[in-house]
Amino acid sequence: MQFEVIIHDLLFNTDCLVIPQFGGLVAKQKSAALNSQLHLVYPPSKSFGFNPHIKESDGLLYSVIASLKNIRFEEAKSEVDCWIIEIKKQLSQGVKLNWEGIGIFFLDHAGSLQFIPNQQANFLVDTLYFQKIALTPIEVKEIIPLEDKTAISTSTASWVWKAAAAMALPILGVGIFAMSQKIQQTDWKYASFKLFGTKSRIASFDPGQTKATIAWNDAVSEEIIQTETQVKSELDNPQKTPSAEKSKLEVTTQPNFHYDIIVGAFSVKGNALNYVKKLKSNGFDAYIAGYGKNGLLMVAAAGANNREQAIKNLDSVQSKLNAQAWINEN
Repeated sequence: MQFEVIIHDLLFNTDCLVIPQFGGLVAKQKSAALNSQLHLVYPPSKSFGFNPHIKESDGLLYSVIASLKNIRFEEAKSEVDCWIIEIKKQLSQGVKLNWEGIGIFFLDHAGSLQFIPNQQANFLVDTLYFQKIALTPIEVKEIIPLEDKTAISTSTASWVWKAAAAMALPILGVGIFAMSQKIQQTDWKYASFKLFGTKSRIASFDPGQTKATIAWNDAVSEEIIQTETQVKSELDNPQKTPSAEKSKLEVTTQPNFHYDIIVGAFSVKGNALNYVKKLKSNGFDAYIAGYGKNGLLMVAAAGANNREQAIKNLDSVQSKLNAQAWINEN
């Protein structure tokens, strides 16, 4: 019986195996490792080193031999001791003992016992059949962050706008001068002069401010012929403008609520009436709530006679229609 084969099999189930009067094989646990130069990944493993100072027998090798050969413990001990004497004799003669799957034993020039473990050996049962993995390098393209592109395009756009503005200023100055001369010659009133046509706008009015915050309404489309200055002038002097007096009379027919939930304000009454009609078609009890402090015609989506109900209506309108809706107290 070859004792090297029995020792090899025992190493799978123990972390330290003592060979009496020879030395001890001690386990070394290795975790998974990466060889960055060879691009290889090695699985976890268990290998063994040799300590020549551990010579006191623990009886394990004797017991296993006795069990395998079905002999008494003393007989197994005698056979193992004889085998150890033989291998020591071979080593003293300069023979290198190669125990397959374990390693090589030999005596150096100083007569000390040396051991070179088998680098391919793995005694960890859980990863016994695992193979090393070869990594395949892949080409990684450099990706420019989105913010860098945005910064470049922003700076370019800024330069273009600055150049356009520098070119437009002289042209605009000459145009304004020529236009002022034309206005003086034809005796036009500047308040009624329409320089640019714009879309009609809905103003969202905040009672804590004196000016309206203008918000665009795509549902209404028409050209504003009068300027804000002209509209305010007509509202301040209704007796001079029959159309304004008629509109004022019609507006006073709104429901008599103490609180109005305002969702928009208009300089043109036709737009206000169209918006009321649209709100009614969507299920709101809309109406014209009169003129605000800025002279614009206010449209309410709902009304109430007590503050608690007004707050409830405000919450409903803000969630369903316009988050900028506010309460007007009459």
